[in-house]
This record gives sequence, C-alpha cells and structure tokens, in this order.
Amino acid sequence: KDQTMLMAYFPESNEATFVCSGAKREDGKDVLELHSSYLNKRMEVYISFTTDERTDVSKSVYLGRIN
Repeated sequence: KDQTMLMAYFPESNEATFVCSGAKREDGKDVLELHSSYLNKRMEVYISFTTDERTDVSKSVYLGRIN
C-alpha cells in the first residue's frame, strides 16, 4: 500500500511543486499537476515512494529534465 511522492524542481526560479502522498502503487500511475505558469519552464523531475504509515521512504529517483 505504498504511495508515490512526486516533485518538479524549477532551477531558474529555485521553486518546487510536490505531492507527498500521491497515488497508491495499485493505481499504476500518478500525475503531478502544475500551475500553467510553470508549463514552459525547465524542470527537474523526481519520484520516490513512502509506506502508507509514513514509516519508510525510498531514496528519490531522478526522472530527468523537461523543457
């Protein structure tokens, strides 16, 4: 019953958007919603997982650069 933790970091403005309790593994996918002002900015994207009880968190995985 672990869940995703998603983050998009915007290096040019030193800002980030994140979700700490995203979709459950059984959902098979998750979406990080972004404000429209971020859509064309360069972003560095990461994912990690946490247990349902928040007792354990995986190391984050860098998914790459967008834009």
